[in-house]
Amino acid sequence: MKYRLLLLVSLFVSCASCQKQSQSPDASSGGDPTPTPTPTPASGRDSVKATYTIIAGRMGQSAAVDGQGGNAAFINPYKLCFDSRNNKLYVADNNLIRVIDQQNNVSTLLGNGVLNNFEEIYDIDLAPGAAGSLYFTTKYYALYKIDGATNQLTILTKGEGNDDGPLAANNHLDGAYGVAPGSNDDIAVYNTYWNSLKRVRTSGANAGTMEAWAGKPTEKIFGGAWPFADGQGLDATFSSHIYDISSDGLGNIYMADKDNARVRKVSPAGAVSSIDPTASWDNNVLAARIKANGVECTTANQDGSYLYFTAPVGPYGNSGPLIRLCKQGKGIVWLSLSDNNPNRNPADDMFGHVSGMAVTPDGKTLYIAEEFNKVISKITLQ
Repeated sequence: MKYRLLLLVSLFVSCASCQKQSQSPDASSGGDPTPTPTPTPASGRDSVKATYTIIAGRMGQSAAVDGQGGNAAFINPYKLCFDSRNNKLYVADNNLIRVIDQQNNVSTLLGNGVLNNFEEIYDIDLAPGAAGSLYFTTKYYALYKIDGATNQLTILTKGEGNDDGPLAANNHLDGAYGVAPGSNDDIAVYNTYWNSLKRVRTSGANAGTMEAWAGKPTEKIFGGAWPFADGQGLDATFSSHIYDISSDGLGNIYMADKDNARVRKVSPAGAVSSIDPTASWDNNVLAARIKANGVECTTANQDGSYLYFTAPVGPYGNSGPLIRLCKQGKGIVWLSLSDNNPNRNPADDMFGHVSGMAVTPDGKTLYIAEEFNKVISKITLQ
């Protein structure tokens, strides 16, 4: 079941580079983050085109069915990652892991009965290297690994808390909504209820341990976010609502910081900076909605030159998401569906709520999980 239409993509030459950072108020001020002023181009918007295709799933139908394209079905496609070694997508589908190949055949890697029916998978990502092990986090405060060579499933840590130290001691995570590979074989995990980014050491002298990496933890669980601040390691602060993180091949971590309406970037050395999705936006109404609704998803390509993120702009928190692209050296590109898709109910959200994204190494093909529409789609830049 493939549907094609043209996307209107509007180019905002809003920054000399996507890595341009926004200034942060002093952490003690408690003020809102203020972006670095950037001139708005007098010419307004240029346009380019992209194609949109539904590659798998049945619009609005929830089930766990393997098959090709529209013959397959998903329960709740939430997160996904792309394996460039064999051109496959891995989809976190409720408590299952589904696989989509380049012929849009959908199969099941992790099936019913392996995880508890209520143990939804919160995030999934693929470690680099020849083996390419899968890591995923779940609702039950757990971090799992599926070995890339043997498909053996291992639980690395489980249990509520914010402790550092050996993984075997457990009690490291509370609401681990994000996971992504970092540098030096590290695995980054966002400990949501403590507002802190942690990392798992998988090699070297500290292998098998978890430690705080960036973001000052709250004083207690659900303790409330600290005032916004970029900075080094634990001097930086994150919000209580980061539900998606990703990484590039250089070891940088990207975080969709919903409450602060920013994409946060964490370097391999732990330096935290910000990208403002509303810089030089020429529509004040949309900019205000983005600031109110925040950034929900993000993904980056191999060298970090293509950074995608979603910014809901509808009247409700998860309504009408825009997909924007920050292309290094070229500014910010806005991707939005046109109005003429005959296969969608006009009452549907623009993309049926984008809950997850994954991109190919060259940055030119983006896959999205449409949680409410129960489909996986592909956007290809022209």
